[in-house]
Amino acid sequence: MSVTRRILCLVLLVVAGVLVPGTSRADGKVFSSVTVAEPVRIPDQRAILSWSEGIERLVIETRFAGRGSNFAWVVPLPARPVVEPVSPGLFTTLVELMQPTVIHTPTLFWLPGMIVTAILAAGLSGRVRWRELALVATILLLAGGMLLPSLSSSKGGGTRGGGWVEILDHQKAGVFESTTITGRDPVAVRQWLTQHGYQMPPEVEPVLRDYLAEGWVFVASKVHRPLETQDPGTLHPLQFTFPTKNPVYPLRLTGVGNGALEVDLFVLGDERAHADHFDVIESRSIAPDTGGRRLLPHPSVLSLAHEGLTAVAGEASWATRLRGRLTHETLKNDAILHWSGHKYRHEIVYSDQGAWLTDFNWTINGFNVLVIALAVHTRLRPGGSPFRRKTLLIGTAVLLVATAAIRLSLPVVPTRNISKARLALTFRDQNTVKVAAQLAAVDAIETPEPVTVESVRKTIAQELSKARPAPRIREEDSPWNYSLRGQSNGVDLILHDAIGGIREIIPIQPGTTPQRRRVP
Repeated sequence: MSVTRRILCLVLLVVAGVLVPGTSRADGKVFSSVTVAEPVRIPDQRAILSWSEGIERLVIETRFAGRGSNFAWVVPLPARPVVEPVSPGLFTTLVELMQPTVIHTPTLFWLPGMIVTAILAAGLSGRVRWRELALVATILLLAGGMLLPSLSSSKGGGTRGGGWVEILDHQKAGVFESTTITGRDPVAVRQWLTQHGYQMPPEVEPVLRDYLAEGWVFVASKVHRPLETQDPGTLHPLQFTFPTKNPVYPLRLTGVGNGALEVDLFVLGDERAHADHFDVIESRSIAPDTGGRRLLPHPSVLSLAHEGLTAVAGEASWATRLRGRLTHETLKNDAILHWSGHKYRHEIVYSDQGAWLTDFNWTINGFNVLVIALAVHTRLRPGGSPFRRKTLLIGTAVLLVATAAIRLSLPVVPTRNISKARLALTFRDQNTVKVAAQLAAVDAIETPEPVTVESVRKTIAQELSKARPAPRIREEDSPWNYSLRGQSNGVDLILHDAIGGIREIIPIQPGTTPQRRRVP
């Protein structure tokens, strides 16, 4: 058989190896799609920390679970803060904007690589044992076929108690009532908190003592919700604004009685942030959004159009996402933030399919290098055996071990594929909300009752429940969702765009037809 025909046979073998695994794909249709990461789990704590010129704004999202109507939590801070409510969509928007890049369909550069390798090997060695080369290639391709079956499924006053407690402030912030206290005796502080409904076991006293010795204060916040609420939920976050020399995220009180803890911390400042025991997941510059119309903002820039995020960020020019998987030992110290220039960092993760294809790329090209190296050796030493079966088999075994090692090292996350057609349906979902809003206005007009946020909310919910397919929309100021804002003479329905900015406002007033007002 001529060298040309041998090369042709090898090419056909490689092409067959590519096509066989591909025939198992789902319904036999291939649609252009966008692959996004599904959240593996919600972290135990999530916070936004913005710092500029000695002023820190700390926004904390706390998840509540359990029976009952009274929920209470305590936050230690280095100075007396101003406590304010912030919108529930703040974290949803920021998480959406700082999504990792998901590798789902990497370029299959190993296919042309094998063709080039076969040609180079034939030219360099002068004579090739094609049966042995084809045997090894077949082993690798079959191994890849076995490794890739998952591709088809990828889709005011004080109290006494051995000391004293001073009440510095009492504030109402949204659904929360917050009281800021300090004192000299940790026993008295703990007793005050316990008497006012905050669960403080005796083990917290050493931590309270350390904080009090450093001049810190404690913000004790309570919220009430209906007794029938039993499922875990998230209420609106609270923002604490206070002066501090160094930006800090308090952890010591949280660490009492807790084991491992996962914390997501978004830091907004003039430079990239880092802290002990936290990994830098994302780091990028901040730019105000000028249009807010992009479906997929560029990962190197954090475009801010969300009103709440813009207010929290202030003059910050850089955003960092830190993730800490903290142990009981590392929770004994607060997280002190430091700054380290403007180095860009973007998280890259893989779907199951993307990981195997990437792994296969490296493995096959390792085989290509092995073949070319043996061909060069044969060229330099013509008297030796051109392609020894033993050498090839050993090399193949090493490559298969490397395949497993590379696969285990790649960060793989659950993903879902959104077809471009489904992405377009997002706009249809927006139209569903508009129609529901008009129906809400009509219902309000037909009755003597005024148009209120509750009446509009109820009607929108009823109309959305009737829609088929059910739109993935909720009332929240976050990407592709809607929010309601009460006015003196009606309600504004606000539609949000891809990055959480205001895309459109629809005023709903008694006796009038809702008029769409697009935001420039």
